[in-house]
Amino acid sequence: TVIEDDRGHFTRLFSSEDLNDLGVSFIIKQINFSLTMKKGTIRGLHYQIFPFPEAKIFKCMDGSFCHTFIDMRECSPTFLKYNQVVLKSNESKMLHLPEGIAHGMQSLEDNSKLKELGWNLSTDISNGIAKTLYSCNLTKSND
Repeated sequence: TVIEDDRGHFTRLFSSEDLNDLGVSFIIKQINFSLTMKKGTIRGLHYQIFPFPEAKIFKCMDGSFCHTFIDMRECSPTFLKYNQVVLKSNESKMLHLPEGIAHGMQSLEDNSKLKELGWNLSTDISNGIAKTLYSCNLTKSND
């Protein structure tokens, strides 16, 4: 929700009721903030595995990012399919990724800032995808 007037604007960043109306159950256990200083910097791709898979919500606070995400859920009809979305700070758009989705991003501007809402970050079981990704049979998702 964005409310604007002559003083500026107010944005609701999270509402469990709004997400429930969309069929998304999400419990926040932590909020992360990142600053990416140089345009073109890539972070990720990261995802978490059982027993602590993690869903996430992303909001660009300053600048812009191109987010790439890949379905790593073997039982999913979109397994190994990827998609991309650009988040810009001057838009109210956010990105929700369910459990089992690998996520990475590239900054499109210097000094881009991102807020990440998560419920179970654990560095012990976090996976990263590196150059071996290129050997996978990835296809762009139409979803």
